[in-house]
Amino acid sequence: MVSFRIRLFAGDENLQQPVVVEIQRRSGPPSCFMRVCRKILDGAEGAEIVAEDVPARKKMPPWIKKTPVSGLMCIQEAAAKRDPEAEANSGIYKSLDLLRSKDKDVNMLGLENLCLLTDPLKTRPD
Repeated sequence: MVSFRIRLFAGDENLQQPVVVEIQRRSGPPSCFMRVCRKILDGAEGAEIVAEDVPARKKMPPWIKKTPVSGLMCIQEAAAKRDPEAEANSGIYKSLDLLRSKDKDVNMLGLENLCLLTDPLKTRPD
């Protein structure tokens, strides 16, 4: 969602100066703002505005495939090389390294990491 501010400045009628339209983005993504801004400025110039059939946020760029991520070849090769026991050992060793540190904030990080590694709801073999 984009929020913006529109200001209209009237020109002098005697000199036939046009109305100036100023649009300022307040918040939201710049790409959405530019899309709305172009429509507003086209309307101010008298062009016909056509509503979009599909919202822009639902349009997929052409380089994005519609296949699931698990179907990608690089992911399948990486999943075949996984060793859950080696990953678990690596996580525990990293936690131990953090716990051996003299810094309290690093120790806290090691404790949090160890809690997450031993939580049966968050780490399961499947």
